[in-house]
Amino acid sequence: MLKGILQGSIERVKGFEGMKVDATVWNQAHDFHLYQQMLHNLGFHGAGITSGLEVFAHDPPDRSLTISPGVAIDQRGYLIILSKKEVFPLTTKRKGRVYLTIQFAEVPAEEKGPSQGRPHRFRQAYRIQESQNPPGEFEIELARVEITNEKGSITDAKDPSHPEPNQIDLRFRNYAGGHIRGAISLGQVNWEGEGKALHLDGLFQLVNHINAQTPYRAELTGPVSLKEDLSSLNLLYFSGDRSFKLTPEEEKSLAKFLDGGGFLFGNGCPQVPKNEFGFAFNDLATKLKRPLSQLEPGHPILNLHYSFSFPPQVSGEGRPMMVGEGLVYCDADYGCAWSGGGAKAGLSREEIRSTIEFGTNILIYGYRHWYKHQVVRG
Repeated sequence: MLKGILQGSIERVKGFEGMKVDATVWNQAHDFHLYQQMLHNLGFHGAGITSGLEVFAHDPPDRSLTISPGVAIDQRGYLIILSKKEVFPLTTKRKGRVYLTIQFAEVPAEEKGPSQGRPHRFRQAYRIQESQNPPGEFEIELARVEITNEKGSITDAKDPSHPEPNQIDLRFRNYAGGHIRGAISLGQVNWEGEGKALHLDGLFQLVNHINAQTPYRAELTGPVSLKEDLSSLNLLYFSGDRSFKLTPEEEKSLAKFLDGGGFLFGNGCPQVPKNEFGFAFNDLATKLKRPLSQLEPGHPILNLHYSFSFPPQVSGEGRPMMVGEGLVYCDADYGCAWSGGGAKAGLSREEIRSTIEFGTNILIYGYRHWYKHQVVRG
């Protein structure tokens, strides 16, 4: 929506004595202020939750969720205001993932107006919905729940970073705030043969750091299949601890993503010295005609936000970082380090912080690669 506003010209009505003001002129005059507010909201804050809108289990727990008062900005720049708490009963009976979202709405403030019975006054409102489909283009996610018990209660997560089935999952909430220099939309590759996406906990930590400590806004959409439409993403994180081979369909989808300016961050989680994932990733880069070469001193990744002389290692592990056109690969286990080390005990606070800061550089570099492509070739 921000791009749409910027592409058009915002006209301001300048009055003069004797000027005729009809419905068209009146609407143009007020739309100017509306567009200015929307532009400010998106340009300086971005889309997401600004405050409140917390989701809790009902007390006593049942199938209802309690939503606190709060404010959000949708992807068009509209303000969504929930002025008092709301108790929302989940009605979904089928097992599976349920999304709770809030959306901007306008409703008539009068039953009928003076002209042809059509209302002339509208009130800004909201719509809270549940769905088993991911949030739509203009919906803000408040929470999600993995339902396995059709009649059981929904509870708060005992461990918010690892919510269990039938517990409220708040990890995918997107927050607005601060001056937004760019919006990083990150997906985690869930590849066949692995059956799961590694380092999800670490990615949450990395995204939270970017949102708190940089002028960029980052959103993690969670595990994605390479068979899905990837056009809404600008970065992909691909990790593993064993060899892999993509299907022709997956390779074609990934090539299309990269050709459109997308950026792929490969990160090995080496459990064995052979580094099978790294060799497979290098083969993939060659197939995609984007060969990897060693990261040289002075590369922008080293100084984009935080300054490094060389990529940090994890417990002394890791070979030189490799880069290609729209690609970067490292086998230092950053994904585990971002979440405190994972199975690796004894990581120092400095190691954890350095890997998060260097991961921040990589994601910003990937975003700028994507952004340049959109400007130059889009």
